[in-house]
Amino acid sequence: MHNKNSRSFWLKSLVAGAAMLAAATSAHAVPAGPAEPTQWPVSSYTLSQDGANNGWYNDNGNDLTDGAYGMTVGGGYAAWAPYVLWDGHSPTITFDLGEVRAVGSITGHFLTYPSAAVYLPLTATVRFSDDGVLYGAGIVRGLWDATPLVNDTPVTLSLLASPGQGRFVSVTLQSPGRWIALSEVTLQAPVPEPQTWALLVAGLGLVTTLRARRRRGG
Repeated sequence: MHNKNSRSFWLKSLVAGAAMLAAATSAHAVPAGPAEPTQWPVSSYTLSQDGANNGWYNDNGNDLTDGAYGMTVGGGYAAWAPYVLWDGHSPTITFDLGEVRAVGSITGHFLTYPSAAVYLPLTATVRFSDDGVLYGAGIVRGLWDATPLVNDTPVTLSLLASPGQGRFVSVTLQSPGRWIALSEVTLQAPVPEPQTWALLVAGLGLVTTLRARRRRGG
């Protein structure tokens, strides 16, 4: 009889906890500021070898991971030095994170200059690999739908549609038909959701409270 009552108590407690969690979630009862994601260091990266001049221009081996982005170019060719540029190509950039890591977001920092035929990539396709040989299915995200762009304007785009995991991360940018200008790519860990943890703790607290009351009631 005791075991039956105990099972009944725990069942009711869990149902009550679940109900409280659902209500709190729908009402956004636990405010929480955004957690800061961890930015993964990149050991190195490679660019696909395609097209004239290997399909790329201006890269010195770390332009895409040197922390420099958001620059305008004003006038003159020298001002484009912080940007890696492709003309009419869909480049694949493969990043080596040094070890297998979970990646929650990938951010690309571009520049638009439509009067100079510098646009944004149409899509980004991301693939993950543990060994750099076998890659998983591509995760595709739409980036630009040919809406009007503004000259000499830095643009930040999210390149990853859903989280993945691997040591090697390849990012393929679909060409808009002319130039792409990219200055930086950052890869970040998934962001934990403080609200989820807070609700879980609250639910466990409710179960503990109910158990304590049951003991006091005999």
